[in-house]
Amino acid sequence: MRVAGAQINLRVGDLDYNEARIAESMRWAESHAADVLLLPELAVSGYPPEDLVMRDGFVDANREVIDRLASTAGRLVTLVGFVGRSSRGHRGAADAVDRTVANAVALLHDGQVRGMYHKVLLPNYGVFDEDRYFVAGGAPEATWDIGGVTVGVSVCEDIWVPDGPPARQAAAGAQILLNVNGSPFQMA
Repeated sequence: MRVAGAQINLRVGDLDYNEARIAESMRWAESHAADVLLLPELAVSGYPPEDLVMRDGFVDANREVIDRLASTAGRLVTLVGFVGRSSRGHRGAADAVDRTVANAVALLHDGQVRGMYHKVLLPNYGVFDEDRYFVAGGAPEATWDIGGVTVGVSVCEDIWVPDGPPARQAAAGAQILLNVNGSPFQMA
């Protein structure tokens, strides 16, 4: 399996710009005969989206980007981060409101969204307020078949602990573990 990674500079809240950078990366990976492309955590929304995830219109528009990108996906499997909807609902941090969105990864392939993974381990320290905004994923053992290989997909902190989702995915038969992440930065 040939895996490509696109460490691209995305803009928080600029869905059009981010969609264009993601689409460019998909074309690049296809042209280099990659089987899988990994894009950053929350690539569509930019990271960290913070209060933007509380705006239904923004969440809906970010999902429309996923659908447009999926419609252009070919044989390459693209893993791209976005703000996904969750039916689980959860309060989380003491000062959080009820929330229904997840830090999600979509698997795009052959013109469709073929799967979704929701981040399980949500940080809530420093600049990371994910437990305040997102619902934790409920399927840490989820795997997908990519080209005949069983693959586990996870997001950032999910891979940091010995008994986290990747360990559960490996126990469920994952032969390869793919982890996407993203962190805010600034030029010094």
